[in-house]
Amino acid sequence: MSSSGSLPTPVGPYWYENLGEDEFQKLCHVLIAGKYDSVTCYPVGQKDGGRDITQKTDAGGVVYQVKWSKDPVKNPLTWLEKAITGESDSIKARVKAGSNRYVLMTSVSGTAAAATGPNDYGAGTIDKLDTALAGYATEYGLDSMECWWRDDIDALVSLSPRSALWRFQKMLAGPEAMRFLLAADEAESIDSKLALLVRKAVQAQWWQDVKVKFKQAELDNDDLVDLFVDVKTYPNPTRAVDNVRYTEHGANPIGAVEYLASSKAPFTLVRGEPGQGKSTLGQYLRRSIDQSSYLTSLERRSSVLL
Repeated sequence: MSSSGSLPTPVGPYWYENLGEDEFQKLCHVLIAGKYDSVTCYPVGQKDGGRDITQKTDAGGVVYQVKWSKDPVKNPLTWLEKAITGESDSIKARVKAGSNRYVLMTSVSGTAAAATGPNDYGAGTIDKLDTALAGYATEYGLDSMECWWRDDIDALVSLSPRSALWRFQKMLAGPEAMRFLLAADEAESIDSKLALLVRKAVQAQWWQDVKVKFKQAELDNDDLVDLFVDVKTYPNPTRAVDNVRYTEHGANPIGAVEYLASSKAPFTLVRGEPGQGKSTLGQYLRRSIDQSSYLTSLERRSSVLL
């Protein structure tokens, strides 16, 4: 349910008027689901039987109904009472289904004046609606009915995680909007720095893998591609692995690197005595297959990265 006028007049730290009716209801979904367990949030824009959110409790159940207005309501007490009476059949149906509490969540602001006379004389809209809701609760057979006004919603939003504020960023204004912009700029800067760090780390690893790691033979300064010899041999014939048959390469001899890079088998066991080149084979395979396509373009920007 909503009320609309010609010009919106947002108030408070959060401008719910900028969200629209559907997004404000989704915000209430997040607030209730983040605060309580056993909560069901119903899709917006559908016939929900007077229940935007429900919560199961040991005592029964709670029905939450969301009421949004684009503009300030001249008489919020009458507006909200009309919303309640318009849902009377639905409320009674929820009571029969086991609900014992009813909560209105509204974007409308209440007034806090205390009564100065009998029958709530001089009281603000908050106290006056509380009195009216007590009568409706008795009429509908509920243990309690209450209203969460705009200030109540503000308090819940302030306690929400930052992800919720980012999800509903259109409602942010003033200092809240400034904090959001600063956080977004900081996050973008962190992502950029992290991407640069990853590129530098990968490039450093690339240059390490270029060299042969044979310190004992004093070959640790030689390029791997200059010394590596991919000895060719004849592969095994077709064989079965877990009842799945893999057809190996043809009758021509093939090098170990080419075999490992193109084999259809999910796993390949490389065996050999110490010093026979298993690690060097893995180093060459990773260098020539895994990194070459990425670092070809990366090396072109080496003057920028280093």
